[in-house]
Amino acid sequence: MSIPVAGSAPLFYRNADPNSVGDLEQNYAPLFSEDIAADGSGGGGVATWQEIYALGGYGSGRKQIMVINEFDPCCFSGTFANSFKEIVQNKVVNELQSGSWDYVLDSSSIVHAISSFAITEIIDPALSYFYDNIDKNQIPEPNSLSISSIGLFILIALLKGKTNKSLALNNYNVEFNIQTTYIKKIINVFLVRISHIINLYENI
Repeated sequence: MSIPVAGSAPLFYRNADPNSVGDLEQNYAPLFSEDIAADGSGGGGVATWQEIYALGGYGSGRKQIMVINEFDPCCFSGTFANSFKEIVQNKVVNELQSGSWDYVLDSSSIVHAISSFAITEIIDPALSYFYDNIDKNQIPEPNSLSISSIGLFILIALLKGKTNKSLALNNYNVEFNIQTTYIKKIINVFLVRISHIINLYENI
């Protein structure tokens, strides 16, 4: 699951505005070049932005939701994704037949940031769906980065007073009473996997 917010735009859109070509990681020609003729010839770069979007949603169980802030004062504003949203979605869902890709236009914000609308109407429901439908036994073993990320989430939540600071440990069953729903669900997913690992080592 990935939800990029106000993060990129194809070169054909950015090049139309000389003041918005972006940094090198956004427009590196050998990678992003779109020099492709209408008949498909020309080759272009390694992968155009549209192809990268499709890769973001491609694969069994994968899903990407691209969010664009329509009135972003910084960059990637407007309705440019309307020109390719159906193409990318059709490529992932119908042609490749594996994964999911979607696009949402956020017209609620006038700043370059993740809006409250994006959190409550896009991110939280998407993570809830992911948690409710994932096979908990197939969750990859957490690496040190993911475990550290959990600790960071908890620390931020504690500092902001978003938790009830209650922790119950009993036979490796861990419950975090966190008011922020999507953080709680992410943590629970990793805790389920950690519990499986503990049980596995106990039975060796």
